[in-house]
Parts: sequence; C-alpha cells; structure tokens
Amino acid sequence: MRTNVAQVGLDVHRSFSRITERDALGKVVGRGRLDHRDRTRLRARIGEWPAGTPVVLESTFGWG
Repeated sequence: MRTNVAQVGLDVHRSFSRITERDALGKVVGRGRLDHRDRTRLRARIGEWPAGTPVVLESTFGWG
C-alpha cells in the first residue's frame, strides 16, 4: 500500500488513464499510466491507495 498518497488525479481516456499521486502537502509522489484493458493490474494499482483516498477525475466522452 502506498501510505504516503493523500490524493490522486485521474485523466481518463478511452483505453488508458494518466494518474498523478500527491502527498498531504501536495507534493507529487507518483505518476503513471493505467491501461484499462488490463483490469487485474488496474484494480491492483487502485488498491495500493489508502481507503478513502480522494480522487479528482477528468473524464472524456465515451468512457462510462
């Protein structure tokens, strides 16, 4: 678990998302790309965030 993550930003596209993880002071502590086709890895990566972590979502058309 990534305990230093206090908030996450998700830039959602059709087949992938870009993530930015920040600590409680707002410092970027991680960045990455999540492939939507690999649901196992997607769930595992999201599961690394502490329960209740706020997520800011920027969405796009065509992704429910």
